[in-house]
Amino acid sequence: MAKRAQTGFRLAHTFLDLMDGLAGFLGVTRTRLLEDSVKAVATTYNVGARAHNASVEELIRRYGEDAPITIKLSDDGEAQVLLDGLPPDDVVCQLAIEESAGVAHVFLDVVGWFSDELGTVRLGDHVLVVRPLLATARLPWPPDPTLGLVARLGDLASRAQAGDLVTLPAVEEAVV
Repeated sequence: MAKRAQTGFRLAHTFLDLMDGLAGFLGVTRTRLLEDSVKAVATTYNVGARAHNASVEELIRRYGEDAPITIKLSDDGEAQVLLDGLPPDDVVCQLAIEESAGVAHVFLDVVGWFSDELGTVRLGDHVLVVRPLLATARLPWPPDPTLGLVARLGDLASRAQAGDLVTLPAVEEAVV
């Protein structure tokens, strides 16, 4: 079993209430919930970074490393992508808006293609499968159609970390 250390955090009572409720629902301790949650975030990020890089590599295979890509928001707030100056038939944009932060995150997905990697995360005895994507562009919100990301496809490959964010420890049995 891994060596254990005691630590302390200052957390808002609303967060502690959420932790207690979720731990109770899952039937685990707060410690197990926190450990599983951190591993889940690391796994989700790692899989998302690899999926992003694989998607960009697929686009490079189709369009070439030097193909210009433009990602922007229209006046009505719809995400748009242009490859070689034209809207591609094989790429879709998804948009996640954080109004309080004034940011729109644009995610690209290649139609009819999948990197074959899913992440498996555990919360207590519950196992979830995730297929995350990393945002390809972060644009201002509300939309400003004069601003956007303009790059070469080859430059997008280096935007996400190529390797794992962290090395995950071996899965251990429940912490009591």
